[in-house]
Amino acid sequence: MSRRELVSERGVTLLELLTVLVLLVLVVGALTALLGSSYDTYGRISTAAEEDRIATLILNKLQTDLQQAIGEESVRVELSAILIQKEDQDGQPVTVRYENRSDGRVVHVTAQGAEIVLAERGRIEVPPHDPTLYHLTVEVGNTRRTATVARYDWGK
Repeated sequence: MSRRELVSERGVTLLELLTVLVLLVLVVGALTALLGSSYDTYGRISTAAEEDRIATLILNKLQTDLQQAIGEESVRVELSAILIQKEDQDGQPVTVRYENRSDGRVVHVTAQGAEIVLAERGRIEVPPHDPTLYHLTVEVGNTRRTATVARYDWGK
């Protein structure tokens, strides 16, 4: 074999191999970072959507219970609870409770005494009101929903 034939059959140099490996590592690292940030964004959006859904459901339930209140003295707002007296299906007066627990949970206590955890991280607030309106605030995680219930809507 001549020297010219040996030179033409030469393989890849170590420098070329290292260059390709470095480029491959950079591409794989960039793709991993992109997928990781996409997964984190998806998780944050999913959590926010779930918190929004729960806050809306709690607010709707609270509004409905307030609108079904029997009369002016049938709603009592305490430091960590809201008590609403309304009528059941048989027309009998019953009291339901919405409580802010010290562990951050929001609990609904039904007329039968059953406790339903509405949110693991949340808070219901009904600040002092004027004689005709209740201003409701429901927070679940980072989501905050508000509504106003007028007393003239009660019993409807």
